[in-house]
Amino acid sequence: GFDHIKELGVNAVQIIPFYDQANDEVNMTFNWGYNPLNYNCLEGGYSSNPHDGYARIREFKELVKAYNEAGINIIMDVVYNHVNEAIKSNFDILMPYYFYRYKSNLELSNGSGCGNETASEMPMFRKFMKDSTKFWATEYKLGGFRFDLMGLHDIETMNLLTKNLHENVDPTIAVYGEPWAGGTSALGSPHVGAMQVNMSQYDGYGCFNDKFRDGLIKGGLN
Repeated sequence: GFDHIKELGVNAVQIIPFYDQANDEVNMTFNWGYNPLNYNCLEGGYSSNPHDGYARIREFKELVKAYNEAGINIIMDVVYNHVNEAIKSNFDILMPYYFYRYKSNLELSNGSGCGNETASEMPMFRKFMKDSTKFWATEYKLGGFRFDLMGLHDIETMNLLTKNLHENVDPTIAVYGEPWAGGTSALGSPHVGAMQVNMSQYDGYGCFNDKFRDGLIKGGLN
C-alpha cells in the first residue's frame, strides 16, 4: 500500500499505537493498541521476528526513512492516559499511589474508561511524558504525536511537553489530540485538563473538533 499512499499526495500518516502492548507478540491478533505495557519500546508483534529486539528497531527505522524520503511524516498515536493494568505495573511497583489518580477511598480513578488513569500533573509522570515523546521523536525521526484522550492530561504538562519537542527536537513537530476524557476524572483544581473548552490555554498544539465530526456523521457521511 506504500505506492498508493504516495499517490494520495499526503504529507503525514498517523499510525495506531506501535509502542509495546500487552499482546502475545508471537501469535499476534489485531487490536487497536490501546493496551500500553512498555511505552518506550516498539511492539514486537509488528516486526518480522519478535524474538529479535534489533529487528523491530531496524525495520521501523527503515519504514520511517522510506516515508520521510517520500516527503511523508509519521505521526505516532500515543496513549499516556492509562495503562493496560495499573496494579503491579512498572509505575505501580516503582512508587505505589503516585503515578495514577485515585478517588478519596483510594480506588483507581477511571477517567479513561479503561480501569485507570495516569497522573500527568505529578512531577515525575510529567517528566516521563516529556522524556518519552522526546525519545521517540529523536530516535525514530517522527513528525508528530496524536494524544489519545488528551483531556485527561493537564494543560501545563501538554504545554511543557510541546515546548520541549519544539525547542529541543524540531519546531515543525505536530502535536494534537482528543480534547475529552473517557469518563469522570479525578483531575481537579488547581489543575486544568486539556479539554476542548480550554483550547485558549493550549500553547503550540491543537485538537480534534468533535462537533465538526458529529456534524458530518449526522449529515450522512458515516
